[in-house]
Amino acid sequence: MEPFDFVSFYLSMISAVSLLISPLLIAAIVRYLAQYQSPLNTIMTWIVISAIICAIDNWLSVMWLGSLDEKIILDDFLTSWLADMSGIYFAVAMFLGLVQPQSLKQLNSVKKVLLTLCWLILLAISSWLIFSDAITGLKGYINHYYGSALNIILACIPIIFIILLILFLQDFGRGIGLLVLGTIVIFYSEQGYGPFFLPGLLREEPLLLAQTYLSVIAIFMLLLSLLAASQIEKTVKHASKFLIRYQLFIQDDKIKFDPQIKLITSLPVKCDVYHILT
Repeated sequence: MEPFDFVSFYLSMISAVSLLISPLLIAAIVRYLAQYQSPLNTIMTWIVISAIICAIDNWLSVMWLGSLDEKIILDDFLTSWLADMSGIYFAVAMFLGLVQPQSLKQLNSVKKVLLTLCWLILLAISSWLIFSDAITGLKGYINHYYGSALNIILACIPIIFIILLILFLQDFGRGIGLLVLGTIVIFYSEQGYGPFFLPGLLREEPLLLAQTYLSVIAIFMLLLSLLAASQIEKTVKHASKFLIRYQLFIQDDKIKFDPQIKLITSLPVKCDVYHILT
């Protein structure tokens, strides 16, 4: 509620309301512009509109706060813009998956249930080991012998298990995977742990790195879920070409086939039993 020390209670409330208005405005604009577009175009529209609205909102906030305190500078705008934008990307991608529990219907066997639980547990364990600095001395050893790059590479390990969850649960797998990863990253990042707390960084930079890390993963997983869903849809359409649906009218001695029968055979849509038998 109080991003700046000098902000009073009333200014904090105004800031909180402005933070609520931005996501609602983004949702309204995206819904208007993308109502007749493909899912991919909708996602790209959402990414662009979110960046623009967050930039406008934070620029107005910085200008207003700058009139109250001359210490507000351009760096404050860039920091708050990146934080708001990445937060929206991560939250939307996560909640869009969690509100689609119908994906759980794909767990139609004990094997799939056990594998899904296995990926989820491995995601939690790997995220905990990497971001809690649980392995004593590993971070210092990596920074001393291999540099900070290996720290960032280790942070990519949880992505593998989220991808496996998407393969089994699609949207819901993305949502639950991002929820687990985001909870662990945010919890330990606030306490000063994790691979993003590197020597020489400023106070707020590790948190911005962690939040950007989560938002990039969220957008990538959203696009991956879209690709997986489109592949399943293509498979269903391909299989439906080899299925002929029909209705039998006994009283008229007629059989009415699905219109797609013309694509498979030379039979007309409406024909009698004698025509089929001959």
